[in-house]
Amino acid sequence: MNEHNEAKASVGRPKNDIDIELLTLRLDPITLRMLEALRGYGRFGATRQEIILYILRSWLWENEPRLKTAIASKDKPLGPVPSESD
Repeated sequence: MNEHNEAKASVGRPKNDIDIELLTLRLDPITLRMLEALRGYGRFGATRQEIILYILRSWLWENEPRLKTAIASKDKPLGPVPSESD
């Protein structure tokens, strides 16, 4: 790789060293149509995958306190946490 290509490759986001888990989703036609509409809008991402990640991250961010409380209480909505003796 020459110097020009090396400089070009470093532009943008740095390479992510975090392990990425592949997730497969089955989406109904209505959800797919809505994702395509959002993709056409362009603000939330260029692909359906980027848009889904944007929505998921936004939801988690907005609901973080509620999720932490639910996890700490070991009750629903996340379901009971089994004890170590189970």
